Amino acid sequence: MANLKEQAKALYLYGFPLVVTEATHWGSDDKGFHHLRTFPTDKVNKIVKLNNDTLYSTAWTQLAQTPYLVHIPKITERYYLFPILDAYT
Repeated sequence: MANLKEQAKALYLYGFPLVVTEATHWGSDDKGFHHLRTFPTDKVNKIVKLNNDTLYSTAWTQLAQTPYLVHIPKITERYYLFPILDAYT
């Protein structure tokens, strides 16, 4: 029985991040760049709650076959983040 519990734990630790990532990604194509043009409200119910004072852009990419080059222009008058995440982040 202990072996079954360890296997279930390993399966959860490996599989759960993939399930959450896919649920967040669902409906987006693999090279799409999507922008929120208005601030999100409390009605937005994605996996992760969004800040209500932040505009968001999201890009989903597949890097298995080819690299993906992103150019970010110099931004001097506002604060921004450019996180790069994978399915296990």
